[in-house]
Amino acid sequence: MAATVTALLLEDGEDPDGPPARPALEASLFGRASCALRAWLGDPDLDVELEVVEPGAGAGLEGDASGTVRVRLPLAWVATVWGRDLTVVAGRFCVSLLESDGRRATLMSVGSSLGPPRPLHIEIPEED
Repeated sequence: MAATVTALLLEDGEDPDGPPARPALEASLFGRASCALRAWLGDPDLDVELEVVEPGAGAGLEGDASGTVRVRLPLAWVATVWGRDLTVVAGRFCVSLLESDGRRATLMSVGSSLGPPRPLHIEIPEED
């Protein structure tokens, strides 16, 4: 339901300064992303900092020497990635959905070494 509500609020957000529900959308994004990152990296106490980015602009994540993980995600991540159960695919954390046609999807993803984001292509073969 969170993914559907996020998608609807973003769709209705005609305000040039962002949707009126932006603080709630940011809190939803932070909560889901931080829980997913903590589970993926196996660290329930992981310090996570979130930067909300515009769609198509520099989604990614990186760690620093203090152990903090800085994640850059668009608000739509809750609907397009988390809501489709694409948060972790093939052991990689997915930071954005680039394209999807129902059978194929291309995601930007980061490995557990927290290197630069790279495209990840997934496909469901046609049935015979």
